[in-house]
Amino acid sequence: MTESADRQDVLIGDVGTVYFVPTYDDDLEPVNFDPSDAAVKQLIFKMPGAAGLLTRDAVAAQKTIDEESVWGLQYTVLAADVVAGGFHQAAGPVRIEAHLEFSSSQKWTSSPVSVDQQGRDVRVIRRLS
Repeated sequence: MTESADRQDVLIGDVGTVYFVPTYDDDLEPVNFDPSDAAVKQLIFKMPGAAGLLTRDAVAAQKTIDEESVWGLQYTVLAADVVAGGFHQAAGPVRIEAHLEFSSSQKWTSSPVSVDQQGRDVRVIRRLS
């Protein structure tokens, strides 16, 4: 779910962290679907220390997980996200949901995600210096 120099932890103040949430729906065949056609593509974050939810426009992307190409939504944290507050301000767990809206009025929201593709908790940690 996160890519930052191949580590699972995100440091307080980090910029450039890539968050990825796969788009899986057990009612579809195949289960993993391409979200590119959605009119609204968002990732909704609950960051430690943030007063509320943080919603960001995301992009559809493919990533290789366990040698399989997987579709999902991706967002890269910008310096403005950190400076303006909310992202990577305090230590603790991160929770994310993907949200899609299609022109047909259909909506889809993922289950809350708090682990990466290797099953490790995603969290913000304090810097040593």
